[in-house]
Amino acid sequence: MAKTKLQIEAKRAVVLHAMRSVGTRTFSVTFIKKDGTLRTINAQMRVTKHLRGTGPATTAHLPQYTRVFDHQKEEYRNVNLDTVQELVIDKNQIHFYQEGE
Repeated sequence: MAKTKLQIEAKRAVVLHAMRSVGTRTFSVTFIKKDGTLRTINAQMRVTKHLRGTGPATTAHLPQYTRVFDHQKEEYRNVNLDTVQELVIDKNQIHFYQEGE
């Protein structure tokens, strides 16, 4: 059964709220990349230290993406909120199941 637009938007809102709720603390996020591989990163929201002032993110107009700072690569990464599998915040795991699981 396909997800409705409301279900997709609700998941995006829950994931984004959880990510933003940690403030500037580090969290772990596992998501499926565009090429289908799984990626887990230690990330942080609201990092501005490494911005170059070259304008908004290229995905800023897409509601399914949010930008985080990846501490392992020391670069910004776009996370697809629709494909987030797991968040780990303060040792608390939050699982998000995909359709068919």
